[in-house]
Amino acid sequence: MTPVSTSRILIRPAVPADLDDLLQLEKLSFARPWKRADLARELARPDGLVLLLKTALIEPAPAYLCARIISPEAELLRIAVAPAARRQGLGRRLLERLVTDLGRQKITTLHLEVAENNQPALHLYRQFGFTPAGQRPGYYDQGRTAALLLTKPC
Repeated sequence: MTPVSTSRILIRPAVPADLDDLLQLEKLSFARPWKRADLARELARPDGLVLLLKTALIEPAPAYLCARIISPEAELLRIAVAPAARRQGLGRRLLERLVTDLGRQKITTLHLEVAENNQPALHLYRQFGFTPAGQRPGYYDQGRTAALLLTKPC
């Protein structure tokens, strides 16, 4: 895959016309992907924020992020990057945009949960200043993997 030119990246709020791209990213990224109806509900939520990352060189969209804002806090629900586009900083770009948008909205804290064995995600979240806030034993993989709860001030 050709490296993504960061000057050709557009991050924008997703709209219903983006459902096919979002669904494809779900299928490529998660063992239990959300269905079209789940994604449509997230797009329609007044407290939801779904950001789509588009590039001039990669179609369909290679990454997206979904969060919910429960002021003064927010929760990152999903961040997905197509396997062929990973390790090019796209997840980082989405997370940077999310943190910027949340700061503008006076959100004080961002929460997330991540599988304890998801090392690429943990590395990214640590770089962004997320710290441990708890654990849910046996949350993923039919009870074999814990969910780590992380939090970050915005």
